Amino acid sequence: MMPLIQWREPLWLLLIIIPWLQLGILWLRHRKNVSQRQIRLTAFADPHLWQHLISGEIKLFPGKNMLIWIAAWTFAALAASGPYIQKQVPDTTVQANGIDIAVIMDISPSMSVQDIAPNRLERAKLELRDFVSRLHGDRVALLAFSANAYVTLPLTPDKEAFLHFADLLDPGLVIKHGSNIARALLMARRTLEGAEQDSRAIILITDGETHNHTAALAEADILRTSGIPLFIVGVGTEAGGPVPDGKGHFMKKNNELIASRLARAMLTALALRAGGLYVDLRGDDHEWQQLFTQLRTLKPARYNQDIPAQRYQLFPWLLITSLSLFIWMFLWQNIQQGRVMFLAMVICLPLLISSEQAKATPWEEQRALEALKKNDHTQATALYRSIRSFNGFMGLGASAYRQRQWETALNAFRLASRNASNDVEHAQASYNTGNALAQLNRLDEAARAYEMALAWQKNYPRAALNLTLINKEINKEKERRTRIGGEAISNSKKIPTQNQSTQVDKNENGFDSNKIITGNISPAQTQKDQAAQVRQQMQALHENAQELLNNRFSTADKFSGVLVVEDEKPW
Repeated sequence: MMPLIQWREPLWLLLIIIPWLQLGILWLRHRKNVSQRQIRLTAFADPHLWQHLISGEIKLFPGKNMLIWIAAWTFAALAASGPYIQKQVPDTTVQANGIDIAVIMDISPSMSVQDIAPNRLERAKLELRDFVSRLHGDRVALLAFSANAYVTLPLTPDKEAFLHFADLLDPGLVIKHGSNIARALLMARRTLEGAEQDSRAIILITDGETHNHTAALAEADILRTSGIPLFIVGVGTEAGGPVPDGKGHFMKKNNELIASRLARAMLTALALRAGGLYVDLRGDDHEWQQLFTQLRTLKPARYNQDIPAQRYQLFPWLLITSLSLFIWMFLWQNIQQGRVMFLAMVICLPLLISSEQAKATPWEEQRALEALKKNDHTQATALYRSIRSFNGFMGLGASAYRQRQWETALNAFRLASRNASNDVEHAQASYNTGNALAQLNRLDEAARAYEMALAWQKNYPRAALNLTLINKEINKEKERRTRIGGEAISNSKKIPTQNQSTQVDKNENGFDSNKIITGNISPAQTQKDQAAQVRQQMQALHENAQELLNNRFSTADKFSGVLVVEDEKPW
């Protein structure tokens, strides 16, 4: 199909009218002057004699300079309107090859034991980066388990999203604490039901603490029958260590500390029962080498992967043309007036300043990024404050966000949006602005920020789902406030008016219900839309995902019917 020119901000095209209005005014003045001159000349001589008596003519405008100014202004207005070329088909689908892997992470309390530094869970999260680096076209799903099991992320080729959600896993996310490996294997098997028969595998990362060995072995038998090998990475040591209770103390039973040890023998038997392999978590990546040697024996499956269509931005070329015309007109006028030295100063000064910044900025950005990666937020903030660019403001916002300085992060992301040079940067800045606003509980503004991110970049799954989740939260808050208001009216005879007002104010949570945005993502109508919807469901609030997972896990605990098994381990 033929590409179409689209306009991001078409209202800016109205600026084109301004120079033509000025030209029209000059033309009217010219006509008026000509008429007045003709009246005066008629009184002096007959019209056929004017050509012999008058030399020169009345000019309509100052020649070429006016035409150049109109052209430069027109190009500037076109650039401001944000034109871009995009094919009529918004997305393209490509074939990708890979295996489907369900990764199960143990988040039971025993994973907080510090027999390996910094603790079992955090060490496992770090090792997942070595795992992800070996994925080439493979899709991964992320599950977590304690007393219950939770699908945290369905199958996706998005390695960044996988690592992000893995980093958020924590024992404190759940209500029911336990070690239900059998439930985790069941949920992983269900997650892989739609995958190809011979291209599925499960990786279980755990210390082996479980309440029901028999149920876990039975589930391993089902996996073997289903042709899904189970690979287990054991985390911890046989010496073990005391189990933290999440309140700064260690768990006790009958006044004695409870120790958790790596159940290597049980996990080895479980892996062999399912036709897989057991390895210990190590300081190097040897365990992943072993596992991937086995994983690569599986038959890769083909699946469709949607690639968003590229937008070809036109505004840079229009802006360059406009600036070139303005500069040419400026230079020509000054040369004609003999201001050569002034021109030299005007040209050289910006070059000197920009050259100094060009030398400093890359090094400063690299130093700031390294400080941010090391969680040295003080140095990162100081370095990013001196970088007045999109990357600088985004880094400053990220540093402030990690320190829970929401207002500072919000201001930085807004400055990043102003300094963005393309649609992707505008979308990222708007998305992070929405995250900061959500943390400040300014939900209606957050919704608008996510909508802006989607306006800049249509295929932005995280922003799309963020918007959906924020709208749901706003609607729930609106319903709750309406319910509280109804209760206040029904009990008005028993409760003083002042107390009613106080109760309602306590539940408003700082946002105005009159500004609620209730628009949700439209349901998918085509196969491509359905694929986009699946991508949106895979994602969650990027910076607010901790709260999302907490709500999701808590809801699953309340309605799953899974019971906590009480035995010698009180979790």
